Amino acid sequence: KADVSEELQVRELFGKIIEVFGSLDILVNNAGTSKDENIFETNLDSFKRLMDINLTSTFLCAKEAMQIMKDKKYGRIIQISSVV
Repeated sequence: KADVSEELQVRELFGKIIEVFGSLDILVNNAGTSKDENIFETNLDSFKRLMDINLTSTFLCAKEAMQIMKDKKYGRIIQISSVV
């Protein structure tokens, strides 16, 4: 369990994956959220949180996974986007 928009938590998560499973072959990035607000209703903090969950988390998880996959010269990453 981790907040995948937080770099330290992502590092710890991937460390635990290696500790428990010994390897990583595939990552499916499927975290995402949306708000039913228009631009006039959305404040900057809300916008930043959306970006952290939808984009930053994808970057952080892919970066950690790619480091593991690079070392073993094998791996797959699947990115799933929202309907929004």
